Amino acid sequence: MKPDRQFPVLPTPQFKPSRNISFVTIRFSSELEHNLLRSSCVHDECNELIIVDNSANVHFDHLTQAIIHGVDKARHDLVAVVHEDVHLVDGWQQCLEQSLMQLEESDPDWGLVGAVGWDNQKQVKGHWSDPHQYGNTFAENASPFAEVVRLDEQILIFRRNSGVVFDPDLPSIHNIGRDLSEQLRSRGRKTYAINAPTTHKMLDGNGTPILSAGDSSKIVDRGSLTYQADLACSDDYIAKKWPRWARLAHGAPPSASTMAEPEMRPPLVLLARGGSGSRLLSQLALDCGVFLGEDLSPSLDTREVIMPFYRALMEKHTCSADWQAAQRFERVKHGALAVQAAAAPGADWGFKLPESLFLLLEIDAAFPSARYVFLSRSSWSTCARRTHMTARVDNHVGRLALKLAYDAAGRSRAHILTDSDPERMAYTTLHQRDLVHRFAATLPSSRFLQLSFEEVVTQPETVLCQMAEWLGRPPVGRNIMDMVNPDRARPAVAMFKDEEIDAMERILLRNSHPAPP
Repeated sequence: MKPDRQFPVLPTPQFKPSRNISFVTIRFSSELEHNLLRSSCVHDECNELIIVDNSANVHFDHLTQAIIHGVDKARHDLVAVVHEDVHLVDGWQQCLEQSLMQLEESDPDWGLVGAVGWDNQKQVKGHWSDPHQYGNTFAENASPFAEVVRLDEQILIFRRNSGVVFDPDLPSIHNIGRDLSEQLRSRGRKTYAINAPTTHKMLDGNGTPILSAGDSSKIVDRGSLTYQADLACSDDYIAKKWPRWARLAHGAPPSASTMAEPEMRPPLVLLARGGSGSRLLSQLALDCGVFLGEDLSPSLDTREVIMPFYRALMEKHTCSADWQAAQRFERVKHGALAVQAAAAPGADWGFKLPESLFLLLEIDAAFPSARYVFLSRSSWSTCARRTHMTARVDNHVGRLALKLAYDAAGRSRAHILTDSDPERMAYTTLHQRDLVHRFAATLPSSRFLQLSFEEVVTQPETVLCQMAEWLGRPPVGRNIMDMVNPDRARPAVAMFKDEEIDAMERILLRNSHPAPP
């Protein structure tokens, strides 16, 4: 049985607030309705609530860009930028005003305040409830404020005349509290945690109480590699911008001049749209004696390249700073060379990760003699079976891949939120296939081989021999024979509604990809 969660409780307000507040929040999900919009103060006629729609991050690449859009509309001097999943209890605004009055007796030029922060000794200060814990460091302290070096971004409160400027180039959703605190400190203004308690992540998107960290999909997502790659980009940016936070840097990849590059064969790069049977492609390579890494996933992805490639993908498409975007080339090279370093001397080696499709130019720059094998599958069959992470908005790579696909198709990103799963699969499949075909057009036949999924499952030995001949070496195994399932080559049994399949078919037909007979 889960323990009861403790929430802030404030006394009944005895006065009407006198400071009008412009609340700015960014809609990412349906958690807005079940948390912030249940706060009475945001509906007070003396205040204003500005909601900027960035559902699934489809409209703005970085949180700061959406915040800037909202703050520019604020009409009050006192602005509270608050996350959608924060609830402010009754009496919150009166509590804030009382705390600000005492703070201004000590520091009338304060720069930024929030509910939770950390001081120079890395000690947490504030008054809050979240799925991890309840805390109130002001409970036995006469002062309702404490100076901190950074704030948690769940709520950031400032006066517009303080000159707070959000950095539009700060990647992702992270480190905004750090950045603003450093910016103000450089101008002689201080940041404080203040007694104005928040309830962070009270209810989920369905209105179900969040009693522990495991109940929150956002907290669970923090363990994913896509989240960690996204966070690393933000940490690296803030570490370079503010020397005080240099320890946050995850490290730039070694430069070409400092990397030891032993004599090696060029890699074999295995390409396939995720969810289209790429595991079979890996097995074909393994049966041809190609080393794909020491740590293979159940789908036979090369785990050694996942994090560096995800980071490179973020750097390529979400990092505005030139120095950061440029790191992707060495990051791809360094990640791939980790596979080569584990291979036997002189062995054929390579890697497989479906998201490599987005980094073909970077891989080519790192390995100009690399060879590529692309496993093609019927677009209809690929899109009608199940979704892949690059066609879903529940992960950072998927949200990025969807925006790239819809931009390439000339379709408004807003449709990402309303299109069905098969439609999203269709647009992303067509985009990823086009990336491969455009790249393949620049290569000689000696460096690019296209195989058919349908032929692999119906004629596995023939395809194995074809690949081995192209590689110039005999097969060393025939495990592919035990892995294939001929039934998978037949037209897929659609998992979706008829009208969704019809919409998917129209997209594919417009691009000359008819359904199988």
